[in-house]
Amino acid sequence: MTGAEFIELTRHTSVPPEEKPEVKEPQVISPPCYIHGMKALADFLGCSLATAHRIKASGVIDDAIAQIGRKIIFDQEKVLRLLGRKKKGGRG
Repeated sequence: MTGAEFIELTRHTSVPPEEKPEVKEPQVISPPCYIHGMKALADFLGCSLATAHRIKASGVIDDAIAQIGRKIIFDQEKVLRLLGRKKKGGRG
């Protein structure tokens, strides 16, 4: 079979192109950002260290806290949500 015959054969037997399936964009899930320590929490909230301690002691942000012994970690998104603040320049 020659090249021309092959092309002619494929032209007659080709399947009509189907519509391209709709490609869904994957949702971008950002990894949680954490704050390590009370001083970092105070800096993040823009308040004094004493005020950060009062906020933690009030129990308002308990769901955003992970503490083992003296090591304390806060989830930034949860802290903002629990305090009723919105992240500047971001979603929401």
